Amino acid sequence: MAIAFAALSLGVSACEKEVKSDSSSASASAQPTWLMFYSKNYYLGYVDIYVNNVYRGTVTSWYSYQPACGSAGCVTVQIFGPFTWYAVRRSDGFVYSNSIMTYPGCNAFFFY
Repeated sequence: MAIAFAALSLGVSACEKEVKSDSSSASASAQPTWLMFYSKNYYLGYVDIYVNNVYRGTVTSWYSYQPACGSAGCVTVQIFGPFTWYAVRRSDGFVYSNSIMTYPGCNAFFFY
């Protein structure tokens, strides 16, 4: 009886382990990746955003906190795979560019 219980116990824990790893990898790959650009400085003015050398919009508002993805005055873009980006401040032509690490979900980047 003790041997049967031990065998049953091993089978359940192995099964639970397998299910957890499958469900976490499936949910991570199913979630889209978004880039959201916003400003924390009123005096910057408008900032034009380019992703993969394509104009994607203009940051027109500033926030003292991190807004939700897709908020008014921000530029939110869904990305698929590797990408490049840069931004141009309209007031003086200053160019922002930096390598950034992204994760599934909303990735917020701000200008100050």
